[in-house]
Amino acid sequence: GLECTPSNMRGATIIALPWLCTMTCAELLLNELVGGLFKEGLIPPGSIIDAGANTGVETCLYASLDLGRTVHAVDPLKLNIDSVTRRCAHRLPNVQPLLGGIGAERKTLHVPAARSLRSGQQISIASVVLGDSPLGSQRDNVQVLHVANSTTGGQSFEVWTLDELFETLWRGERLGFAHWDTEGNELDILRGGSATLARDA
Repeated sequence: GLECTPSNMRGATIIALPWLCTMTCAELLLNELVGGLFKEGLIPPGSIIDAGANTGVETCLYASLDLGRTVHAVDPLKLNIDSVTRRCAHRLPNVQPLLGGIGAERKTLHVPAARSLRSGQQISIASVVLGDSPLGSQRDNVQVLHVANSTTGGQSFEVWTLDELFETLWRGERLGFAHWDTEGNELDILRGGSATLARDA
């Protein structure tokens, strides 16, 4: 993703702990609004999920906004998870990277080998191709790869439902805030998380 430098931030304020995080230019207004909600104490108690974490810019931001919350950075591309680890997991102990996806049902999918060679690749696992995420489309000048039916070859990853994650890997945690930037898979996440959403609403 595109990252901000002082020359292209156009007056944006850096919230949280600026020495820990590199700002992103992609969602400046959203990040300012989210930062304000945290500062005002309007985010409910619980863990944070950054699904579609990509290289970890937002993960780092969310983790620095409240060091007492666990931030789960979820992405299906190993190189993206490696980037999250390098970017912030060593400096922010509340960051928990997870290689995988969140969807409507449990399954194993694959990213073709030729498309898993660099970080920053945007992956869609949406069961129905909608809006900006059909095969071959682009977002932020990066081609989105749709892998909902990719079941062989390349790098594999597990897809969990949100409910399953809170029943197993994240047992004992509650959902406080979620940033789902999953290239059209957001409705599948809701379908697989109805019990969690009802419990933590």
